[in-house]
Amino acid sequence: MRSHYCSKLPFLFIIFLLACHERDSSSNELLERTIGYARDDFGYSIEMTRDRGYIIAGYTSSIRNNQDFYLIKADAKFNFEWGKTFGGNELDRAYAAIQTLDGGYAIVGTVGVTNDNDDIFICKTDAIGKLKWTQRFGGALKDDGRSIKELPNGNLIVLGTIEEISAGNTNIALFMLTPSGDTIWTRTYGAFGAETAAAMDITLDGFIITGYTENYGATFYDMFLLKTDQDGRQEWLKIYGDINRDEGHAVIASRDGGYAVVGTANIAPRFRPVNNVVYFFKTDGNGELQWTKKIDVSISDEGFDLLETDDGYLIVGATLLEAETKGNQLYLIRTNANGDSVWTKLYGGFDTEVGYSIHPAGNHYVIAGYTQSYGAGNSDVYLLKVDENGEIQK
Repeated sequence: MRSHYCSKLPFLFIIFLLACHERDSSSNELLERTIGYARDDFGYSIEMTRDRGYIIAGYTSSIRNNQDFYLIKADAKFNFEWGKTFGGNELDRAYAAIQTLDGGYAIVGTVGVTNDNDDIFICKTDAIGKLKWTQRFGGALKDDGRSIKELPNGNLIVLGTIEEISAGNTNIALFMLTPSGDTIWTRTYGAFGAETAAAMDITLDGFIITGYTENYGATFYDMFLLKTDQDGRQEWLKIYGDINRDEGHAVIASRDGGYAVVGTANIAPRFRPVNNVVYFFKTDGNGELQWTKKIDVSISDEGFDLLETDDGYLIVGATLLEAETKGNQLYLIRTNANGDSVWTKLYGGFDTEVGYSIHPAGNHYVIAGYTQSYGAGNSDVYLLKVDENGEIQK
């Protein structure tokens, strides 16, 4: 296993964003908003903040001629309050942001070092987005940061993927940091081959991780669940999937002590880009399957995030429609407690919309992704607020 270095980089990766174009893409002040400039702006995660506003993480290529971390603060009606960009001279993407106990924000993603070298990058800001510290983990190959959570004691748990020894040999990585960014421990998991980490959740006694792997008897790529204790020690690993490519994109610890996972299953011959379905399954607390659902919205579908409701689940993602659209539309699926689809709602215009993140907001739900149908640029951050029936709210 190659060695990894970590470094705290004070004030190296930061550009302040002084202004932002915001456009309401709907009428009657419906909460369907875009935020962006002239090029590409993407939203990968959204969470509610203590002031009942929202923090959104993603990336922008509108400020400079490359991609930078993009941290956006919006009020309860998605009105833009401030935005900050953080990045170097290569391609950088933020995949998740949370508000921390001190009122600031912690962000994780991937920063480019060279064309062939990426690092996991974590940064911490104060309540108005001013950089406090940075931390990164990586080596000479491509590493990727995907998820960040805060524990009750203020420590941060970070999930990513590290590339070991040679190109294509990747392992899952879990890092525990202090509130000031110092490393407490680092754990890696996997065999010789490819494991890719996508998402995690905190459990009562540790952490649950999902993604996809080509190891452990996988026929192509299969989903996995990896359970650890509170110190990151592996307790069990379970593999799920069929004969084609299956990817886990989101996992939650459910109220009954089990786990719910959503992702994408390919039902076409190998390497075809379409004919995907939403792959949704539920396990008990030991990872044993309780039920599996494959949800077919249109000709090709992907599931990116989910949350549990009082009577079931909500899944957000994207579906490729027939000839009436050039790209995908963002969808929201409501299921019952057994994973059966109750209804599906589509959002967007005649180009492409994708939903990456869903979060509860009181009696409503907020969704973040990107749109190419509306807004100021090629792609803009796309924000929606919907009620329990999927109707866009005022």
